[in-house]
Amino acid sequence: MDNIKELQQTDWENNQNYRQMLFDYQLRISHILKSFTDGYFEVSADWIIKFWNKEAERLLLKESVRHLKTAAEELDVLLRKIVSKT
Repeated sequence: MDNIKELQQTDWENNQNYRQMLFDYQLRISHILKSFTDGYFEVSADWIIKFWNKEAERLLLKESVRHLKTAAEELDVLLRKIVSKT
C-alpha cells in the first residue's frame, strides 16, 4: 500500500513539474511573439484568433483580440482595406 501512495505522489509531482514547465514555456513564447516588430497573429483550426501582437493590433486598427469574432471575418476586413487603398 505504501508503494502505491509513493507512486501516486511521484506521479502528482511529475505532473506538477510538467505543468510548470509548460506554463514557463508558453510564457516565454508569448514574450517572444509580443516582441516581434512585424504584425503577427495566430489562429486555431476553426479560425478563431488565439494570439495577436501589438504590431498586428496597430496595423489592423484593433484594440485587442478579445474584440474579434473570427479570423475569417477579420481577414475579410483586412483584404477590403488593402484593396481599397490600391
